This record gives sequence, C-alpha cells and structure tokens, in this order.
Amino acid sequence: MKRREFITVLGGAATWPLAAWAQQSRSFRIGYLAFVPGKDSTIILQRLQELGYRQGENLEFTYRSADGRPELLNSLAAELVNTRPDALVAGFGTLPAKAAKASTSTIPIVFASVGDPVGAGLINSLNRPGGNVTGVTSEASDVVGKRLQVLDEIVPGKRTIAVLMNPDTPFSSLALRELKAAAAETAQPIQVFEARSADQVLAGVEAAAKSGAAGLLTLEDALLVSARRQIAEHAAVFFRT
Repeated sequence: MKRREFITVLGGAATWPLAAWAQQSRSFRIGYLAFVPGKDSTIILQRLQELGYRQGENLEFTYRSADGRPELLNSLAAELVNTRPDALVAGFGTLPAKAAKASTSTIPIVFASVGDPVGAGLINSLNRPGGNVTGVTSEASDVVGKRLQVLDEIVPGKRTIAVLMNPDTPFSSLALRELKAAAAETAQPIQVFEARSADQVLAGVEAAAKSGAAGLLTLEDALLVSARRQIAEHAAVFFRT
C-alpha cells in the first residue's frame, strides 16, 4: 500500500473514535511517534482539521521524532504515554511501532506501513490483530527478488550486488531471506552491508562501492527511506569512481 493510501486509512482509523465522541465537546489527545522526520504527521493533522478538530481548541496533537536515532524511541514513547493520549500513532516503519507497544498495553496504537507486523510481534495475526495495536502492512518482501532481476539486466555477468539494510528492522530481515532465495536460484552473488543509524547509511554506501560491487540494492525501512536522496547521490559518485 502506498503511503498516501495509508494516510487515508490511518485518517479514518484515527478519527473514528473522535467522530463517535464529537458530541461530548471535549478535547482529544493524539501522540505521534516518528523514527525520522516526515510529512505524514502533517498530513494527518491537516485531515483532522478538515474534520473539525483544531490544535489548541478540541485537539492536542503531540509529535516526537527520534531523528533517526533508535536509542531514543523508547524514552520518546514514554513521554507520549505520559501525556495520556486517546490514541498513539506510530510513524512509518517497525521501530516506532515496537517502541509504542512496549510503552503501553491499554492506549490504542495505529502503526504505519509495517512490513511484517506478525513477525515483529506487534499483532497476533493480520485477520485478528488482538491487543491494543493495529495498522497497515504492505507485505511486499517478494518485490526484492524482482528488483534483483532488474539489476541483473542492467549489470549482466553475475557480478556482486551490494545490499544495504537495517538489520534491526524485522521487515528487512524477511526481505533479505527472500532476496537470498532469489539470488540462489540464479547464482547471483550478493554482499550485505548494514546501517542502524543515520550516520551509518552513507558509510555503508561507500563501503559497498569500495567492495567492488557492481550495483546497490536497498531494503527500505524508515531510516533508509528518509535518506534515499543522499543514498542515490552518493551511490552515483562512489560507484562511478
């Protein structure tokens, strides 16, 4: 599911209880936890305003971002829980959703585009999430095999392809298994490089280029998506030299 489609779904999910309570003339609290800064929270806030909920009047919207530093997520989630929100929104990726779930078992949590919510332990199943957590999943791990095929057409000859990933994201681990299976079928060599924080992303791109890899494939999570422009720019430089 595309991110804008997610915003539509999340807007409905997040505002459904608000609509039900609208006649009570009270102020509602929503906490938003992001791993990296993005536009999603702004879009959600705009949608809430369209529905008649305005910051400082009948809505308290509290935003926290870890700015790409995973070690901050648990403390930021705790801060949001302390504001006693009616609902928590976990921004794009698995890590903020896991931090939100660890912080409360009672406040409703809606997560954004988690690749493998069952494998991450966020929900019991896709049909019956259970607990206080729900959200949207793309389940697109099989796409990486097709991307490997495209790279094989661009860079023929079975030269090594570098793979950049965040090993702390469950979806990336799932996607890596799919990628390795696809690579084994065609005897395509791959070499994995890891990036767990923003300062490791560009270092990973440089290391991949220095390894002699012919191309770079990324297993996106919130961290790598936020750095996609820098990754493309640096890959164009490092893989050309």
